[in-house]
Amino acid sequence: MVVGTEYKAWYISLVLLVSPMPDHGLHTDNVTPCGGHDNEHNGCQTTFRRSLKKNLLCKKCVVLQAPMSDMDKERIMNLTQCKDCGIYGTRVTSPCGTCKAKTLEIEGLVDVDKMALSDDRAVQMAKRVRKDSFNASLSPKKNQPGATTNEKELDDIRSGLGKARWTIIYEIRIGGKLSPELGSASLTFTGSQTMQEVLRAAVAQISPQWTGRLSHMFDLHVDDCELQFRGKKLFKEQSHLFLSIQKFYDTYAKGADCAYFLTTTKEATRLTKGTFMCLEVFVNENKYLTRTSVDNEDSDGFLSLPLRSSKSQAGGARGGKRMTSERPSKKPRERVA
Repeated sequence: MVVGTEYKAWYISLVLLVSPMPDHGLHTDNVTPCGGHDNEHNGCQTTFRRSLKKNLLCKKCVVLQAPMSDMDKERIMNLTQCKDCGIYGTRVTSPCGTCKAKTLEIEGLVDVDKMALSDDRAVQMAKRVRKDSFNASLSPKKNQPGATTNEKELDDIRSGLGKARWTIIYEIRIGGKLSPELGSASLTFTGSQTMQEVLRAAVAQISPQWTGRLSHMFDLHVDDCELQFRGKKLFKEQSHLFLSIQKFYDTYAKGADCAYFLTTTKEATRLTKGTFMCLEVFVNENKYLTRTSVDNEDSDGFLSLPLRSSKSQAGGARGGKRMTSERPSKKPRERVA
C-alpha cells in the first residue's frame, strides 16, 4: 500500500514536471474545450482561450486522470484554476497575473492596483534615500580628501602617513658571514623616521651582545657598521640612508628590481606588505679594529687593554689555536710624579 502511494505521488510529480507550461502569448483564439468538442478525451469541457490548440486537456485534467486516491483528487479539484490559460495552484488567481497583464496590454490599459503598489514602493524608497543622505551629511568625514578638503586637513593626512607603524627585521653580518650567535632582531619605527635612525637603533641593540656574548672589549659604534639589504646587497645610493623609512621603501618598491632588494623572512610572513623591511647590519671588523686598537690613554696615564676579535673568540671556542689580529699590548708607561 505504501508503495502504491509513493508511486502515485511520483507519477503526479512527473506529469507536472514534463507537462509544458502554458503559452501566455497574445493569442486568444482557442475555442476548443478541454477534452475536445465531443469530450472524446474526457476533460472538464472548459474553454481556455489562452491555451494552445494542441493541448487536448487542461493541466488539472491531465493530473486528475492519473491513478490517485479520492482525497488527493478532491484536493486538486479545490485548487484555483486560471480561466484563461488553465494553470492551477495554491497561489494562482483567476485570471492569473500574467493573463491579466496581457489582457491590459492588448486593451492599452494599466493595472491600477499594480501601479498603486509600485507608486507606494517608489515613495517609500525616496524617503529612505533622503533619510540616508541626511544622516550621511551629519556624520563626520575624517581623512577623506575631496574638492572641499582644506589645506590643514591635507597636511594632517600627509602627516598621518608618516605615523604609520613600520617593523624593521634585521640580521647581523660580521665580516662575510651571518652571525649565528647574534642571529636576528627587530625594531619598530614610524614612517617619518630616517634610515640613519634605524642604523643607530640597531647598533645600540647589538652592542650589549657584542661585548657580552662575543666578549669584545669595546662597544660597537655606528661608524663600524653599515645598513644593507639581505644577501649583502648595497643601497643604490649612500644618500638613501638619510631618507625617511616610508620614502626609502617607496623608492625601492616602485622600481623594476623591487623583488631583488625587498626580500622577506619567515618572521615577516605575519606582517602586512608595506609595513616592514628585512635588512642586514654589516659589522666592518676592519673599521672596528682600527678604531679600538689606537693608543687610547686613560685618565690615569695607562693604556687600554688589548682587544680580542670575534675571530679569536670563535677560534677559542673550537679548541684550536686562538688567532688574534690585534697588536701585542704595550707595557704601560710609568706615571710621572
